[in-house]
Amino acid sequence: MRKKRIVINTDVKTKTKNWPKFEKLLRNQWTHGGDKYTLPDDPDKEVTDWVCELSPGKTGYDWILQTIAKYCGRYINFGREKDLLKIATYSFIAWLKAGYHLQNKHDEDTNRNGKRKTDLHEKILSKPQGQVEECEKETRKRKRILAKKQRQAKCGKKSV
Repeated sequence: MRKKRIVINTDVKTKTKNWPKFEKLLRNQWTHGGDKYTLPDDPDKEVTDWVCELSPGKTGYDWILQTIAKYCGRYINFGREKDLLKIATYSFIAWLKAGYHLQNKHDEDTNRNGKRKTDLHEKILSKPQGQVEECEKETRKRKRILAKKQRQAKCGKKSV
């Protein structure tokens, strides 16, 4: 039976602070899987590679994508941390199977108004805590102003 979940906000500071822990958990997942599923006749392959060869589908690794979908369903039903870790691990394996790790340039979704999100995050993280809080206040203020303008536009009023 699924236990009630809490939902935590995920600001840049929270992600930065907790990424090393998450990375360690993922490393444990794929290291353990690599030990457990290595093929004895071919130490450069795991059972995942073999299953993908048996049933390649359109991508050559459809089985991995279907397995991710299975773990998404398990997470929805049971809310277990290990299912999220499996999703992330299989996503990493799919990324490898697709050969993205061999590219010099990657298709990241990190642009924001011409500035990379990581640049903005680094700028925020490099500020003393008081300045970060000030930036957060300014961001909330801008969001309120934008929301007000959007409400006024819906009502047909001219924004100030």
